[in-house]
Amino acid sequence: MQNIKNFLIAFGVGIIMFGILAIIITQTVKTDTTDKNDRETSATPVGEDGEISDDGNELPYSGGRTFTAVVGGYDSDSGELDGLVFIKADKEHKRFVIAAIPTSSSVTVTSTDPASGNSVKTNVRIKDFPRLFRDSEKDTKIVDTVHAITGMKIDYYAFFTTSAAMSLFDKTGGLYYTVPQNMVYVGNGTEENPEINLSAGGQVLSSKQIIQLLRFASYTTDERKNDARRAQVHADFMSEALIQILKKSSGELSNGIVDILAACETNFSVSDFKNNYDIISCFEEYKKNSVITSVELSDPLEYTYTQKFFENYK
Repeated sequence: MQNIKNFLIAFGVGIIMFGILAIIITQTVKTDTTDKNDRETSATPVGEDGEISDDGNELPYSGGRTFTAVVGGYDSDSGELDGLVFIKADKEHKRFVIAAIPTSSSVTVTSTDPASGNSVKTNVRIKDFPRLFRDSEKDTKIVDTVHAITGMKIDYYAFFTTSAAMSLFDKTGGLYYTVPQNMVYVGNGTEENPEINLSAGGQVLSSKQIIQLLRFASYTTDERKNDARRAQVHADFMSEALIQILKKSSGELSNGIVDILAACETNFSVSDFKNNYDIISCFEEYKKNSVITSVELSDPLEYTYTQKFFENYK
């Protein structure tokens, strides 16, 4: 897979944020439900969608619906969009669909020449959107492009910087993962080119070690195989990370949430997470049916082909 320098950061932050907020909001919903039951012991019990339960007890809360989201990661230095991931939480098929979209791919953008009023079509790399468009227009262009690529309406979006991602990884307190092989790389110690020294085997990885795991790309001497292997490790790590995070208490992860949300561009709201936390918390249950894939079809991307590719995931 091309251009996946920040693939994990983009994917990881989005998925982990889902997990953190799911835990916090689950705690809130449970508390609200308990208080309501204490206050209304004489009320007729009802379940989901207002159905009355047969045994006289309120049916378990069951929210959540199928939804789609786009998660992106910006490079801290260049400001380019270096990671872009489409996510579908599919309640009907009990699966998550996760598709990486290489931002080095170009797409056809139609604009209007202010002088002549004529429409002009230009091929533009997705990663350059932040340079070409500003503020909300940039977010709209990214969302509209993913909509055109997948053929699916996009419900939510979230775009993060590398620094916000690092902050979020720090707050997990470390994540357990089985490193598949020894990973050694002599870099210059910078964020863009860090030294990597990880031993194979199960261990708790700090935020610094997580970045090392994500950066490592020397699995073989074949660059294409390296990209494929790296993407596989990224997806596997994030899947395992979410499962662990969903088991943590809200108190362990709630500190700093406000700062992290303030650091991202998103249309998520607390009510959205309250409505969807139930399906988010099913990530481990849905894992066996989930799909990890990537978009690598043409350059510039032909929407007729990409939409056909996503037909199986609608």
